[in-house]
Amino acid sequence: MVIIVETILPKLPETRTLSKIISQGDVLMMTQNLGGKERTKHELMTLVTGAGFGGIRFECFICNLWVMEFYK
Repeated sequence: MVIIVETILPKLPETRTLSKIISQGDVLMMTQNLGGKERTKHELMTLVTGAGFGGIRFECFICNLWVMEFYK
């Protein structure tokens, strides 16, 4: 099991304040970490299953962040 705390990109572009805050955080992350990438729920699931995990449990959403459990 792996615990991840991360934002998730919405499927379609949004103009809500929450979406703007998430995008700003993602841009900051991408400027500080070479190869950083924003991901949707679908992209995360593809990445997680491709890495050999059985799936993702989206445990809670707080302060614009998801707490996720990647399980075998």
